[in-house]
Formats: sequence, C-alpha cells, structure tokens
Amino acid sequence: MSEKTNKHKRFQRDRRHTRVRARIEGTAARPRLNVYRSLANIYAQVIDDEAGHTLVSASTIDADVQTQANGKNKKDAAKIVGKIVAERAQGGRDHAGGLRPWWVSLSWSRRGAC
Repeated sequence: MSEKTNKHKRFQRDRRHTRVRARIEGTAARPRLNVYRSLANIYAQVIDDEAGHTLVSASTIDADVQTQANGKNKKDAAKIVGKIVAERAQGGRDHAGGLRPWWVSLSWSRRGAC
C-alpha cells in the first residue's frame, strides 16, 4: 500500500473514533466496552470515563487466556476473552433480580432500560 493510502485510512479511522466517542461515554453505572482487534490479538476493556479508569480488561496476551486458548483459532480465543471480561465485570442483573448475559446488559444499558 502506498503511504498516501495509509494516511487516508488512518484519517478516516480517527474521524470515526472521534464521532463515536462524542456520543458514547461510560459511567460507573453504565461503563463503556472497548474492543480492539489487531491481526494477532484481541483486547477488551470496560471503562468508566467519568473517573478515567479501566474497570476490567482482558486480552489474548493474558496468561489465563493463553492457557485456555492454547491451540484454538482466533475466533475461539475472542470468545474466551469475552467470557473472561464478563466474569470479571460480574454481568448485569435484570429488574427481576436474575442474571442475564453481559452483552444484553451492555446493550440494554445503552438504551437506558437499566
């Protein structure tokens, strides 16, 4: 790829990032989930933007993830990272007090249902 193409792609990515971050902000009650996928690894963080702290993080570089994902493909390793982030974040609770999957908790909290 040419240098000009790389600069244009980086510029477009920065514009998308700025636009999304202007609308989404994590709080202690509703933290923001950030997922970054490189060619070799996947990283996930649950972030409280008000305090400026990462509450929970996991990646395929972590020792406990590497032991579970040994010999598996990237898709399966990403699922393991998601499960570990969910376990560390303790999942959400619905209005009846029962547990629900962490991805439902995050999507519902974005809509203001929690």
